[in-house]
Amino acid sequence: MFRYLGRIILTAGLGLYLLSGCTHKPVPEIKGPITAVPFTEVTLTDSFWAPRLKLNHDVTIPIAIHQSEITGRIKNFEVAGHLTKGTFSSIYPFDDSDVYKIIEGASYS
Repeated sequence: MFRYLGRIILTAGLGLYLLSGCTHKPVPEIKGPITAVPFTEVTLTDSFWAPRLKLNHDVTIPIAIHQSEITGRIKNFEVAGHLTKGTFSSIYPFDDSDVYKIIEGASYS
């Protein structure tokens, strides 16, 4: 009985402690119309996102392209376009979507 009561008191105390830090902050009023900005006109120079984008550009995308070459996903396009004789490198018909995703990521980068 006391063990069950202790858990209830501990849970209630923890809940009150967590709720005591909550405050209501009003949403700031937006003045004027909001206009979309094309992503080609945005440059990130901060210390959080800029290094991550550079790492993606310098490391992640080249590795993804290399892996697509190793697994034959790039060669599949050559076979499909009759530039190279051979068979597809995979039994999965959706392997080309990985290459498309890499191209999309590179174009945004």
